[in-house]
Amino acid sequence: MHTLDNHWIRLFAWFIKDGASRATFCLVVITAWYAYLTARMAKAMANQTRAIVQPILTIEIAVDSFFPTGRFEIKNVGTQPFIILDIRLECHIESVVTDDDFLMYERHILPPDESIAFRFDLRERYEAKGFRVYAEGGVVANVTVVVADLSEQTIQTYRNFTHWKTLRMDKGLPWRVRRKNWIAPWKQWYWRIRYKVKPPVLTIPETPKPNTQSSASVKEKSGPPDNDSTDAQ
Repeated sequence: MHTLDNHWIRLFAWFIKDGASRATFCLVVITAWYAYLTARMAKAMANQTRAIVQPILTIEIAVDSFFPTGRFEIKNVGTQPFIILDIRLECHIESVVTDDDFLMYERHILPPDESIAFRFDLRERYEAKGFRVYAEGGVVANVTVVVADLSEQTIQTYRNFTHWKTLRMDKGLPWRVRRKNWIAPWKQWYWRIRYKVKPPVLTIPETPKPNTQSSASVKEKSGPPDNDSTDAQ
């Protein structure tokens, strides 16, 4: 404690030497304290604004008993609309994981109290991996939804875990979505250049031409002579 007092005494002596007054030292301390309180107030206001505009949603998943099929629903339970940036479904059967991205609903705006429902069927993918019989309760599906406010300043990631029946929220973009957003402009640029260099050739199948020849009339049809008719005199 005595050593700490010596440090404060040395600091005070350093401030008041070379003609510096105690009033100046007190002014510096008060200004620093005022700046600290202002920073805390600004941070509190930013957190309050973030809490008002941050997306709030619920995810409900219903998985069938014996098959990797089911449905899930995303509902906006907040007071502000939000933008859906990414939706991914992960299905777990034993140690095999299969995922599916719902790209059609990227950049979709979901108003308050509105919901969207999806159905999924991953039987073909698991059958290609050798699965034929599924045990009851052995299919676990998790849904990850990345959303943001309309200004895209507040980005949050919601994860629904069916096995534990929990909904987790994390701040920021996952690395997978960051990488996808970084690659997307380069992919567009690549396909644009490729179409300019080698435009795709559209082949239109030929339709069979209709038969324009009219059928022969009754008079033009040849047939056996009428036995009842008599030769003209």
